[in-house]
Amino acid sequence: MKSFLTRIIWAVVPLTFLLPRCENSNNRDVSFNDDVLPVFQAECIRCHNSEAASFNNLNLSSYESLMNGNSLHQENLVVAGYPDQSILYLSVTAEPPEVIGYRMPKDGPPYLDEFETQLIYDWIFQGAKDN
Repeated sequence: MKSFLTRIIWAVVPLTFLLPRCENSNNRDVSFNDDVLPVFQAECIRCHNSEAASFNNLNLSSYESLMNGNSLHQENLVVAGYPDQSILYLSVTAEPPEVIGYRMPKDGPPYLDEFETQLIYDWIFQGAKDN
């Protein structure tokens, strides 16, 4: 039995080193202007815009306005390199009610699909650059 188990370990362990170690699921640079902003424009800007009545004054219509944060979140809205610490990402994923107490949109089903959520994750993970 020991030799069988040893053979399995010697067969499986080296394979784990061949698996990709990158958290960026699509292995391409995600652009704020080309990838993330269109998601905001299609799904978020109806409430998060430059109008004074915008939810907590969060404006997602440009990189600059996003990075300025809002009345509730300024430093941790987008934490470059750390999507799991970024309120922006946490608020659009399926599990944040336990983490931050709410999920966007607050009064409805999720607007973003898995691909759109992954784009936001990848953009933040890659450094949340203005590109």
